[in-house]
Amino acid sequence: MIINVFKLGASDAKLAEFDKAKLVSKSVLKEHREISCRLKINPGKYVILPSTAEAGQTGDYHLTVYFNKPIGQLEFTRLDAPDDEYEVVREESEAVIDVPAWKEDLCQARYRSMILGEEETKYLS
Repeated sequence: MIINVFKLGASDAKLAEFDKAKLVSKSVLKEHREISCRLKINPGKYVILPSTAEAGQTGDYHLTVYFNKPIGQLEFTRLDAPDDEYEVVREESEAVIDVPAWKEDLCQARYRSMILGEEETKYLS
């Protein structure tokens, strides 16, 4: 399996064909059930296209997308089934109004340590 990410033009509703000029990123082709791809992208419309190595090969998959924007600033549409419902699993800070400041600081420090490789102690007092 491989994951391809394409950036659409402002007037594009979908990706009409495989267009290398619009390809932003692709994962390494793997024969595993779990593939990951980390990106920093600019605002815009994108298509995430999971693919198999063999044309016509199908299978079930789950797509998980993590992001650092409020859910209200994002829109997800499954192009092959626009009415399909997807599940949004909210982060603790989105689901709970009164998160203690120490917990937000700890989560921020751990995020920066795990994702960005920065020293966790740098953000903890």
